[in-house]
Amino acid sequence: MIPFRYLLSIFCCTFLAVNSSFAADATVARVQKSAELQRAGVTSVLKVGDILKAGDVIKTGEDSRLQIRISDNSFIQIGDNAQVQVDKLLIEPMKQQSTTFSSVLNVSKGAFRFLSNKPDKHDVKVHVSNTITAGLRGTDVYFEAEEDRDFVCLISGEVEVSAKGVSAILNKPRQFFVVPKGKDPLPVSFLEEAKFNKWVKDINFKE
Repeated sequence: MIPFRYLLSIFCCTFLAVNSSFAADATVARVQKSAELQRAGVTSVLKVGDILKAGDVIKTGEDSRLQIRISDNSFIQIGDNAQVQVDKLLIEPMKQQSTTFSSVLNVSKGAFRFLSNKPDKHDVKVHVSNTITAGLRGTDVYFEAEEDRDFVCLISGEVEVSAKGVSAILNKPRQFFVVPKGKDPLPVSFLEEAKFNKWVKDINFKE
């Protein structure tokens, strides 16, 4: 008969091999003015060093900014008067002893930016007001949910977007995918440079 301790060891190794995904390290790196966290029905003030979990809802106040650092030094930046829900935050194993950051984020209000330069290390999906779905891999993208429209604007890299059965790939800076509320997506266009520069500046921290 095999000793119990060996059976327990075999079980634990098998369990870890099957369930080897684990929560990603997503930490609040900077806060400007006010931001709050809703977790399991409890609201608290967000502060530098707080670690986010799947299911969290983040809200920022007037003229606020929030920066979240992922463990691989990618960043999420959230503008003022925004609401973002974290549906998934995982580090998942891949072949050849590599891992990938896998996440699903929902932007229901305000501006949101994801910055990364590791295309093979990310599987990030962003939903904008349940209208636009964007798949990101090693890119820098600006999103915004407004009262009358939702949109995605590429800063650098590449992003695949879809809404209401329409799909497109943005692979040039300032390419712009817009969905007016209650209407079909507009054709992909280029955002004028002055407005593009203003958006990028506005979501950054004010020194």
